[in-house]
Amino acid sequence: MTTHTPMQPLGLGHWKHPLLGRRVIDHAHDDRIGVLRAIAPDAKASTRLIIGIPDTPPVAWLAPVAGGVEWTTETEAIEAANPEISTTAHSADGQADSSHRDQP
Repeated sequence: MTTHTPMQPLGLGHWKHPLLGRRVIDHAHDDRIGVLRAIAPDAKASTRLIIGIPDTPPVAWLAPVAGGVEWTTETEAIEAANPEISTTAHSADGQADSSHRDQP
């Protein structure tokens, strides 16, 4: 799993993370691979009307490598995807994903 580094606020509920913009493995969702887009609260988890920054813990927002619908997961469930793992792992749509084999 990801080494715990102190998160620093970026503003508007978003947090800095060393893997932002990189491919990660989501161990909470069958080792799906996605691109970490943000660390931010999930407004759907709040039970109140949202007129500001949600008062829920931040989660990792991931996007499928080839595009598609984002999903969220716990920040502790992600780690960097290396090329050896990502060539045999499954993408967010459940299909074998080797389209990013040569990308860092």
